[in-house]
Amino acid sequence: MDEVLAVGDMEFQQKCLDVLNEYRKKGITIVFVSHDLGAVRRFCDKVLLLNKGKQVAIGDPTEVIDKYVYAKVETSSSKNDEPESGENKVQNDQHGLTSHQITEKIAEIVDVKFYDKFDHANTNFNSLDPMKVRIFYNSKESIEDPVFGIALYSERGKHLFGTNTFLKNYPINSISGNGYIDLLIEKVPLQTGKFLMTVDLVQSKNYVPLDHKDKQYSFSIIPTGYEEGVLGLSCTWELSSERAA
Repeated sequence: MDEVLAVGDMEFQQKCLDVLNEYRKKGITIVFVSHDLGAVRRFCDKVLLLNKGKQVAIGDPTEVIDKYVYAKVETSSSKNDEPESGENKVQNDQHGLTSHQITEKIAEIVDVKFYDKFDHANTNFNSLDPMKVRIFYNSKESIEDPVFGIALYSERGKHLFGTNTFLKNYPINSISGNGYIDLLIEKVPLQTGKFLMTVDLVQSKNYVPLDHKDKQYSFSIIPTGYEEGVLGLSCTWELSSERAA
């Protein structure tokens, strides 16, 4: 079967799902070819990953899907810790305070990288997988009480989330020279799509803006299930026969 679930309306797709489930119950072998990772995870007991006709991996669906999403990035740990201008940068300084408006920078954000659960720099992530956002900075002089912040936007520019080190009660005494700070996200609560990130650096004492990179970094979320919408919430259902009080 080749992308059978990608055609037709919802009723037709549901009929296809019912037929697939019946075949599975009868123990019939099904060859299901698809780039729909949610469908692969849902229906397949074993997954074969091919690259130009050659076998890359075969085995448990979760492990092979991880290899498909994450193993494309081959980078050493030493390179991971070095800031660079990568493909995850998006040039867009149309709104708010731009980096060009902050003259004579004494401290600036040099780069931002996103790290997957294998600690590889990446821009593609499975929904609900962990992510580490690493913000590289350079400070020409000692900056007391700096605050780092991020804001997350949809590809169309809708503001989805924002936080900073002050709101998270993570005080920083000072920064000087080159360094980085990590934002650790246990599970990325997003379902699918491309997302843009704004990064700020300010001095909290007098709220002096030091640097502002507006939507210059981006990453993509790959859906691994059939849930709808933008958010990917980790949740379960529980049924009780007792009536609610």
